[in-house]
Amino acid sequence: MRECMMILTTNDKNGRPFSGLYVGNKPFSAKNYGGVEKDGVITVNGVDVVEYLNLTITGKTYKERKDSLHSVAVNYSHMDLDGFSYSECADVGSWFETNGRRYGLYQEFRENAIC
Repeated sequence: MRECMMILTTNDKNGRPFSGLYVGNKPFSAKNYGGVEKDGVITVNGVDVVEYLNLTITGKTYKERKDSLHSVAVNYSHMDLDGFSYSECADVGSWFETNGRRYGLYQEFRENAIC
């Protein structure tokens, strides 16, 4: 089974957003990680998830996977990543660089500071 990377943003004990990079064997959802979704709020292990982004590429054809990667990059560029460490930024940048080269989006990602 492939590893899935995901970015989760939660609130810290002072109510400020805090983002972190997580690696699991399934894309993030409340169901996959023992969480509860109530009124549009996902809670995992007693922590409310404010925002999340699965770094996974879906689709059967090259074009569908390329469009999926582009969509993930756009969503990533709109996220507020408070609390992200340098190593987490490097891991995500490496993921976008590798897949950007694979799907012909590397130049666009470089121009838009994705990787």
